[in-house]
Amino acid sequence: STQSRSSAASDVYKRQGHVYGDKILKFTAGMIKGVINKSGLSKHVHVYRYGGEEFVLIYRGLSLLEMSKLLELIRVRLGKVELKASTSKKTCITVSSGVATYSLLDKKGSSVFELADKAMYHAKKTGRNRLVISFQQRFKKLQRNNNNGLEIIDTSA
Repeated sequence: STQSRSSAASDVYKRQGHVYGDKILKFTAGMIKGVINKSGLSKHVHVYRYGGEEFVLIYRGLSLLEMSKLLELIRVRLGKVELKASTSKKTCITVSSGVATYSLLDKKGSSVFELADKAMYHAKKTGRNRLVISFQQRFKKLQRNNNNGLEIIDTSA
């Protein structure tokens, strides 16, 4: 499995409160699922709400580039939606996303979550409403162990 992590509508929470923010997050989840379905990728991508204002998208059978394009499409589509809140000011949904890839050679599946998480927070820190891709590469080598078997060794620094 590979994964991306997105944060949506965080500014709505701060300005309009949690009840309105929850409605926006439900709308956002529906919109994300709609874009995935219309793209014909529903069997490859699963969406989960994580924490207060975040979503985790687990994807399989797609390249990092394909998933990045899908996340960018979601970000652009959500950005076009204008929301009317209790104040007269119009609000837009912003999406900050981080995406990372998991290799079958990685021993810890949690490492891809951490990479996607770091990329998402980097997107937030560097201006929000953007996609950041983690290209952290782990290098592995195959070597014989003392028992004359083979083992995979992490050679990354």
